[in-house]
Amino acid sequence: MNYEFKAIETKYISATGYPGNQPPGGVYFKNGGKVFWNSSGGPEISVSIGFSNENKNRSYDIDIGKNSTVQTNYVIHIPAGKFYRVRLTRRDKVVKTAVYGSTTGPKKILYYIYPQTIVDPLSRTF
Repeated sequence: MNYEFKAIETKYISATGYPGNQPPGGVYFKNGGKVFWNSSGGPEISVSIGFSNENKNRSYDIDIGKNSTVQTNYVIHIPAGKFYRVRLTRRDKVVKTAVYGSTTGPKKILYYIYPQTIVDPLSRTF
């Protein structure tokens, strides 16, 4: 089978929450500091969106992630002299994509897929 993919429609979804691995009252950094954030393994928030020409909404889980003790690609710098508890908004992109295919002759639409990717994981407050 020979496949072809064509993006049909793009939607953005977002969720705000507290990443995992944080004490409820926060942590104190006398001289400031940093924490690392991992995009998976934390609390999930469910979000529903609708696409054109569809009669039902689709549900997606956005993983708010967790603070990590090992270095990651995401670093959050913490101000000095106060307790902090990171609260972040994660923004994801969902693309309705048509999958065309054929073994011989012209390609026909077979089905749709809806891949979800991180766009902006670190819009944050303390």
